[in-house]
Amino acid sequence: MSGKKEQKRSVFRGLIGSIIAAIIYVAIPYTLLDGILDQIITQIGEGFDSTNIESLLQRWMIAGAPMVLLAFPAWMYPKGSKGRVISWTVYAAYSIAWLLYVTNMGNLESILTMDGMTVSVTILGIIVLSVISKILKGIIVLCQYHDHKKTENGSEPMGEQGEVHGDIRIRGRHN
Repeated sequence: MSGKKEQKRSVFRGLIGSIIAAIIYVAIPYTLLDGILDQIITQIGEGFDSTNIESLLQRWMIAGAPMVLLAFPAWMYPKGSKGRVISWTVYAAYSIAWLLYVTNMGNLESILTMDGMTVSVTILGIIVLSVISKILKGIIVLCQYHDHKKTENGSEPMGEQGEVHGDIRIRGRHN
């Protein structure tokens, strides 16, 4: 390494990632199932069937539990490490599979019914945006890895050590 401090794995950062995933994938659906859903259904009226929504929230929790475990290594490894690339790839792939499983491959029409009337829900847009965001995050992680490898090999990454334009030096120094 060229005098640069090497980043190490952070268990604290991994725990923060797992806590965030636990809130999103376990605590929120559990809270909804525990009592808030019943209050919402009484506000809507008698004709609403809540068994499908309850099964959706149960799938959300059951399939979301591994997300808590996968979030730990995804957040623990430092930027630019192979472990981060591998763990984020697994995390992103499972989160896409989780979303497709929870939304029944985007078919939510059978879940949201009220007195024989089906509420049309366009969930395909949400699925596509989620997949695109996971792909973009993967590209960012791969670029960080590539940038880290350039630093290890001695070449200077753009924006990290400084950018040189002609004879003008911006941020940092060059040898």
